Amino acid sequence: MGNPIERSVLAEKIWAGEINPGSDDSDKNISLVKRFFDDVWNKGNLILVDEYLAQNYVDHNQPPSTPRGHKGYKATVNMFHTAFPDIRFTLDQVLAENDRVAFRLTGRGTHKGKFMGIPPTGKQVSFGSMTFIRIEDGKVAERWGITDIPGLMQELGEPGQPPPAIQVKSPYDHVSYMGPKDSKSTTRVLAVTNLCKATKEDTRGIYSLFVSTVPPGEGVPIHTHWKEDEAYYLLEGEWELYDVTNKETLTLGPENYVYVPMGITHGFKNVGNKPGRLVLIITPGGLEGFFEGIGQVFDDPDNPPPPPTGPPDFAKAAQVAAKYNITFFAPEG
Repeated sequence: MGNPIERSVLAEKIWAGEINPGSDDSDKNISLVKRFFDDVWNKGNLILVDEYLAQNYVDHNQPPSTPRGHKGYKATVNMFHTAFPDIRFTLDQVLAENDRVAFRLTGRGTHKGKFMGIPPTGKQVSFGSMTFIRIEDGKVAERWGITDIPGLMQELGEPGQPPPAIQVKSPYDHVSYMGPKDSKSTTRVLAVTNLCKATKEDTRGIYSLFVSTVPPGEGVPIHTHWKEDEAYYLLEGEWELYDVTNKETLTLGPENYVYVPMGITHGFKNVGNKPGRLVLIITPGGLEGFFEGIGQVFDDPDNPPPPPTGPPDFAKAAQVAAKYNITFFAPEG
């Protein structure tokens, strides 16, 4: 067994992941975890989440209000990368035995985006986490973990005190208004016309606001936002709203309010026989660029240009959607 000093050095190397006491599968699993954190957490590649997580992945300690499974995991990764764009995670210690891997890690980044209600502070932070995972058929099947969120929140502000809010000056110094047909930009995406009433520049980045007109039988395809929350206030029409994540369909009429948190796969359709209208609020702001990138832009809502002929340019739409962290799900066929 060697002397106590040799045993101590051996234990330190095992705990640091340099030597693994488990089976051959343990070595493979350690390598899998290191690749996973580099590809998904350090590089922010959300597409690879589906490759690393098992289809029936279960997170026993997922953040509150996040969906289950792959969608929830992607939303969590995106939340950290939005708040800390330069975030990097270091696996400080790794230990594996058969299908289980335990590790301690440290995250470091600069607070440049809103995090759990705290506006950007520009502070450089570091925080720790301890995680246990189970590997099944070469993929992560289960997770148990504790992250020092209280310590991170304390770093972002004074102990026991909320962090100071960063005041961003509004571009306006007076009460302003906009007429019914006025807009910052008017777009037609598929058959939906969107009058942009407020851009992120108008609202200090807090939200964008649209009034949308939807012909009978038309709507918005099934999609997921990984950065924004959405809210609808239904003005006219009969609607079906699809919560695909939770396998629910809502049938609603005018004067109903709908809230869609980020990470929820959803869509809607005007199922009535008349044009429908709704107010759309998206927070944080900026999605007007997405509508302009994939749709037709025109000046006069009363005289729109002819609709494009032929099938939609799905390749272009997918490219623009990826830029804005949106995933669309193509209909069958």
